[in-house]
Amino acid sequence: MKRIILIIIFFVILVNVNAQFGWQVGYVNFISKFDNQKLTEISYDYTSGSEIVWHNSYETYRDKTYEHGIQGGVTYDLMFNRNLSFLHVGLLPVISYSTYQFEFTDEFGDGVSSSTINTFRNVLQMPIEIVGVIPHSKDVNFIVFAGPTISVGVVMLGNIDGTNWFTGWYGQRLNLELGGGIGLQIRKTTLKVAYDFGLLKYESRNTYTDGLKASFGFGI
Repeated sequence: MKRIILIIIFFVILVNVNAQFGWQVGYVNFISKFDNQKLTEISYDYTSGSEIVWHNSYETYRDKTYEHGIQGGVTYDLMFNRNLSFLHVGLLPVISYSTYQFEFTDEFGDGVSSSTINTFRNVLQMPIEIVGVIPHSKDVNFIVFAGPTISVGVVMLGNIDGTNWFTGWYGQRLNLELGGGIGLQIRKTTLKVAYDFGLLKYESRNTYTDGLKASFGFGI
């Protein structure tokens, strides 16, 4: 038992010696993939009372929407070995913006009106990444990383055609992403590009949200 305690204490001391705080800023592009429907065929027939009954056929297809945003926050790196790998953890608030064009159709499938919906979203992302370091020179390293990112939706602010402001939750309150990327370390500066795949489905239209991210970080 004493040996286990000593090992834990030694590990904690080792990690603390090699731990590093930092900050990170960057660009985020959320990609929402969902099942959408379009009208493909319209037919009708008459009932015994000479009333018209319409029959509409729809085709389901995979659609996408895009959200652009900026992120920034604090990071914490646990260095297991400066030349091999470490654990990167972040706490990154994200503000994103999107605009969607919606077209409303009548029962004949003709477009009769359209509206533009603008949304501003606020989420908190927590990446937990295992990072491998590939030494290049004394001050330059290449890195590869992979791991999950937890996204917690905070609040959404939107409007229709520039008016009628509303607020509330945006789609999912919690999203789990899994992915990875590559980067470049120049002394305490890090440049990274990553792509994360959304794992949790939300809403009734089979919706998943991925994330394309580029960031600049600096160790304190």
